[in-house]
Amino acid sequence: MTAQEQGRCEEVRPGKKVYLGSMTVQPKKFIKPVQLVYKVIERSSEKDG
Repeated sequence: MTAQEQGRCEEVRPGKKVYLGSMTVQPKKFIKPVQLVYKVIERSSEKDG
């Protein structure tokens, strides 16, 4: 899974997208599930997007 598939996208300005989200995973050595929270910033190389 990727942030683009699961996260909420917000286009802050042309050429910059911010993906926010969270997911629950169950690592093998943990008893309880763990909540992962992420913020991914995607920038284009051009200033106009």
